Amino acid sequence: MDPLYLFLETCLDLEARLNEAKPYSLIRASALLRQLLLDGTPLIHRANRQFRLKLKFSVRSLLTMPDGLPQPAIQFLGDALDGGLDMGRVPGFEIKSISFDQFIAHHVMQINENRYSIGDVIGFLANVWGGVHLNEPRSPADTHLVTVDSSIVFASRTPLMTIIHAIGQVTLRTIQPLRPLVQQSLEAVPPASAMYQLEEVTGSINIPEGGENE
Repeated sequence: MDPLYLFLETCLDLEARLNEAKPYSLIRASALLRQLLLDGTPLIHRANRQFRLKLKFSVRSLLTMPDGLPQPAIQFLGDALDGGLDMGRVPGFEIKSISFDQFIAHHVMQINENRYSIGDVIGFLANVWGGVHLNEPRSPADTHLVTVDSSIVFASRTPLMTIIHAIGQVTLRTIQPLRPLVQQSLEAVPPASAMYQLEEVTGSINIPEGGENE
């Protein structure tokens, strides 16, 4: 499949699942985010190859307590992750603009001494929690995620559902300038029917002049 077409359809699919916001939809959204962000060659990179946009992700970070104060045992970033949302000025929640690699490594959850990045959360939901595969936790850190996600509900969502929704929103906001460029590129390519004409009688394929690379 054409990676540009796949990119556009994946974005539309992700939007629909985030808007529905049901647990099943958000778990399945992790599979789309894995494809966009974590595949060997992430789909975002494939789509951006010819345009080379400098994509920057606007995010907030986990709170760091001042010296002398203990870190909370559990904290996670829900909607606060999205630097594009106006939440007023909250001390410690400064917005920063980061690169693709920094976004994947950006920490969005802490459970005691374990810190989880965006890549960790997408990978867990996609490969353990049922986004793509349903498996048993593969490490103590995974087990901690299961325990916390099964015991906390915030605004009718569990922590992982809240986090993956925010990750999806930040991703869609960041790649919004890329989508019309990809759409225009696809529209500029003649449809396959104009390139290859099937002769019904003979069953042969006529390739119009210039329709095949020399």
